[in-house]
Amino acid sequence: MRMAVLLFISLFSALSLSAQPALDSEYFPKLGAVQLLREIDPGSLPAEIATGPNQSWNLEGIEPLEGAPPITMEYIDPAITPYAAWFGEANICNLITDTASYFAYFKADENGWDYLGVGTDFGPIAFNDPMTMLKPMNFGESFKDTAVSALEYPDFGYYQFITQQVWYRGYGTLKLPQGDFSQVILVESRQEEIDSLTIPSEGFYGIDTIFTTTWSWYKAGMANPLGTYSISSSRSKQVIPGEEPSYWESSESAYGQFDLDVVSGIGEQPVQQIGQMDVFPNPAQGEAWLSVESPRNEPDAQLALFDATGKMVRTERAALSEGQNRLQVRLDNLQAGLYTVSLLSGGQAQSVRVVVK
Repeated sequence: MRMAVLLFISLFSALSLSAQPALDSEYFPKLGAVQLLREIDPGSLPAEIATGPNQSWNLEGIEPLEGAPPITMEYIDPAITPYAAWFGEANICNLITDTASYFAYFKADENGWDYLGVGTDFGPIAFNDPMTMLKPMNFGESFKDTAVSALEYPDFGYYQFITQQVWYRGYGTLKLPQGDFSQVILVESRQEEIDSLTIPSEGFYGIDTIFTTTWSWYKAGMANPLGTYSISSSRSKQVIPGEEPSYWESSESAYGQFDLDVVSGIGEQPVQQIGQMDVFPNPAQGEAWLSVESPRNEPDAQLALFDATGKMVRTERAALSEGQNRLQVRLDNLQAGLYTVSLLSGGQAQSVRVVVK
């Protein structure tokens, strides 16, 4: 009898271990992946996040923050972006758009997801020492990493040094307002970021140290987390010639963003994808037509147009019928160049490129 009990315990332990989802390349970015994230009212989020195996995180009560713009994240080929030459190692780029747009560049493979830097209106800012965002891990494992960047001009300099530790803290079911997601992984990161700005001609410099703890819930097969929740605080020092140095601290503040457009359930019913999508003529002038096959009737789809810098230049509502559709894309009053046409329907998004001549 004792032997049978020991065998049962051994078998149960083996089954429990095999049930633990691994954090692997399924969670790394993928070309073509698009997510629409919404900023969440911090007051609707829990004060503490449970860790450990077989969790049930109940976030059904979270509420979007009124007035906050949605955040669109689209993974595209770095070669078509304005800052491709500065990020030669990048094999994927994240075009992030809310009230403004910028490009984040990554090198992603089966060994990890390395953040190389960003391209903004101020130009490219590359990490001399790239930051590893994720890498293959099993439950309970962690890793440490650093990142360094510098932006130097004749009249000012900006420097950044980041240290972080990342843990695989838990797995289980995540309950969101639109449904339940199983086999979800919880990743926690603690980051210390030191930013310094110098203006040599004025003898000015300032240093900000930012402390941030972030919890991210990842679902297999999705490039971005289903949601993130962060708590941060900071310390600052500022030196102005002829004045005493000034110091101040900020109290802790919370921030959350979640994808409330992805629909799922415990049964993990597959989401119907937007079908084949093409734009013609291409190149075009004045107007073009988008041909798309829709798996459903969707009266409130969104059609958006982005320029080569990622700035949204036009958006309008589009009504889709199940089956083949033909939608007008207005290109009037646009400068010649490369543009992206994105269609958002049923929480899914798909994009094509069009050249305006």
